[in-house]
Parts: sequence; C-alpha cells; structure tokens
Amino acid sequence: MSKKLKTYAVTWDCPIDATSPLEAAREAWRMMREPDSTANYFTVVDEEGEVSGIDLTVEDEWEDEEEDDSYQRTHELYDDAR
Repeated sequence: MSKKLKTYAVTWDCPIDATSPLEAAREAWRMMREPDSTANYFTVVDEEGEVSGIDLTVEDEWEDEEEDDSYQRTHELYDDAR
C-alpha cells in the first residue's frame, strides 16, 4: 500500500545582510550548499496549514515516520527564536 502524496511548503529561515533581495537569496543558496552547512532546520507547512519544525540533525526523531503515518514532531523552538 503506497502513501498518498501531499504538497508541503518548506522554508529555511536565516538572517542575511545584503544590498538586495537577489543578493540575499544568492547568499542563502551559497550557505545551504556548503559542506559544513547548518541549514538543517526547516519549517514545513502542509495543505491544511499544520506547521512543523523539522531538525534533520536529530535523525532518530524521524526513524518511526516511515512506519507510522501519524508520527510528527513539532518544534516550538522555532517560534520562540523568532
């Protein structure tokens, strides 16, 4: 039995000083592609507007996801940091 695909909006937020929106986007893209990048925390919003904070550096949190469709962890740290 296959899982139904959903559409998600995924963002990575990072403060960047730049002279233009284009320069800021280019710098963010460069930062994300670095081998030692810390671009590992993403905000994910599903089709119903449910917001989840996903930290990919904590892999054991997501091991059960493949087995359990209802498993989802929402990080409140993201909202606290904003």
